Amino acid sequence: MRKKYDFLKKICFVLFLFLCVNLGYAKLEIIVKSSPDWGPIADADVEYLCQNIVDHFEKHLRPENEINEAVNVYRTTVGYSFVNLDIKDPNAKYKIGVQMQEDMTLKAMKEFWNFICRFGHEFTHILQVEQEGLAWEASFTPNLWFQEAIAELGCVWVMRSMANSWLYGSRFGRGIPTPGGIAEFSENFDFYADWYMKLHPYDGTGEEWLDENEDSLRSEFERTRGANMDIVRQLYPKLLPIFEETQEAWNAVRKMPLASKGKMPEYMQDWYDAVDVQDRKYVEAIAKVMGITVTASTTPAILASIEIDADVNDDGYVDLYDVMIVRSGMQNSTSYDTDINNDGVTDEVDLLIVKAKAVEAIAAASPRKRKVNITTWGNLKMR
Repeated sequence: MRKKYDFLKKICFVLFLFLCVNLGYAKLEIIVKSSPDWGPIADADVEYLCQNIVDHFEKHLRPENEINEAVNVYRTTVGYSFVNLDIKDPNAKYKIGVQMQEDMTLKAMKEFWNFICRFGHEFTHILQVEQEGLAWEASFTPNLWFQEAIAELGCVWVMRSMANSWLYGSRFGRGIPTPGGIAEFSENFDFYADWYMKLHPYDGTGEEWLDENEDSLRSEFERTRGANMDIVRQLYPKLLPIFEETQEAWNAVRKMPLASKGKMPEYMQDWYDAVDVQDRKYVEAIAKVMGITVTASTTPAILASIEIDADVNDDGYVDLYDVMIVRSGMQNSTSYDTDINNDGVTDEVDLLIVKAKAVEAIAAASPRKRKVNITTWGNLKMR
C-alpha cells in the first residue's frame, strides 16, 4: 500500500509540475476575421489552412521557441500582404493581412498556393521577432532585406513541405476542399514552389551575390522595395537546402538579431552569438553560403569550467524538467531557485546553461556507441 501511495504521489507531482510550468502560457491561436471577401471558402477552412501552415513550422521548434500568441488573419485589399505587431492587444498580438485574388471561385481555389505563399512569408516574420516587447519598427535596419530573404525562403519551404505531407502523410487532416482532391492540390504546391524559385535565377555563388548587391540593398531596399525584392529572391534558393536538410534550423530564426545594423559579416556574427549552442551550426552554414566565417566566443568554455548546479528540482538529474522550470521562472514566480548563475535574475543565460547541462547529461547517459546528436530537442518533443 505504501509503494502504491508513493507512486501516486509521484504521478500527482509530475502533473502539478506540468501545470505550473505551463501556467500563464497561451498556445498559438489562429483567429480568422469573418468576411464575405473569402468568397466560397468557409472561415473554418481558412483557419484550418493557416493553422496547418503554422504547424509545419512549429513541429520543428523547441518548446521555448514556440509562438504562444494569438494571430488575427484577415483579407486585405491594399495590394500587398503584411504583418503587424500590436503589443497593446493581448487578444491578437499579431495581425496578418493576406492579399488574394479578386475572384475567389472554386477555380481560383486551385491557385490557393498564393495564399500559402503569402501567409508563410508573413508568419516567418513573426518567427523572426523573438524579443518580447520589441517594437516592429526597431527591425527596420539596413539589413531589412535579409529578413525579407528569410521570409521568402519560409514561403517556398512551407509550400514544398506541405506538398509532401499532404500527398503522402495525410497527417494533418482533411485539407481544403478542391475540385481535384487533396493530391492534386498538393501537387500544385510543388509546381508553384519550383516556378516561384525560378522567376529570378542567379548563376553566381552566394558570396558573389552578396558582393554585388549588399551595399545597394542596405541603402535603397525600403525606398524601392518592389524592384529590390526581385534581387533578394535570387539569394534564398541558395539557403533553402539548409532548412530542408536540417529543419530544426527554424529555431535559429527565432533569435535573428533584428536590431543589428552592421554589414553581413558583423550581422552573422551577432546572430551566431545570439542563438543557442545547438543552433550555431545552422547560422554557420547560412554564413558560409555568403562566404562569411563566424567564430565562437570563449563564453561557453568559461561556463563549462565552472561548477554549476543545474539540478533545479533536486531530483538527482539535470533534464527537461529543469529546463521547463527555468523557462517558467523567467516570467512567473516559483519556489525553485532558477537563478542558475547567481546574478540576481532568471534570464536567457540561465536557460542556456541549464539546457547545455541537460544535453550533456542526456549524452552521457546514452547507451548508444555511435556519435550522439545533441540537437534533439525537436525530436524529443515529437516523440
